Amino acid sequence: MKRTISLFLLAGFLFANGVPSFAGNGITEDKYEDAKSILTDLAVSIETFVENMNHVDQPKDVAKILDTFAEDMKGLVPKINEVREKYPELDDEDTHPEELKPLMQRVDKDFQELMKSYARVNANLSDPAVKEADTKFKDVMSALG
Repeated sequence: MKRTISLFLLAGFLFANGVPSFAGNGITEDKYEDAKSILTDLAVSIETFVENMNHVDQPKDVAKILDTFAEDMKGLVPKINEVREKYPELDDEDTHPEELKPLMQRVDKDFQELMKSYARVNANLSDPAVKEADTKFKDVMSALG
């Protein structure tokens, strides 16, 4: 889980006020609805990166996949930073809200897979396109709070 938070610090996280949701006969408010949405988007983005990276061999393809992931993260990082500021309890595994734990475990598992897949980027850094994509990705991630 600490890696999950590192990703959100390195890839960021968490959100604005609770969004009302309809449940049963009344309206209830899920305090962490915004965080759930961003965490889900993050998980999907990481999972897509991993899946795509596991099926390429050519440096040009590695660069393209990393560029796409960097663009995804460029949109997510500011939202992650907002959520982290709004919900400081998300920074510490001991204070994670129960309703977010399954999703945070998913992101943690995804992050571990991302680290394995990123080895393909590192193995191709001698290629100019991969090096450029890696620099772009690191620039995006440096904006995490």
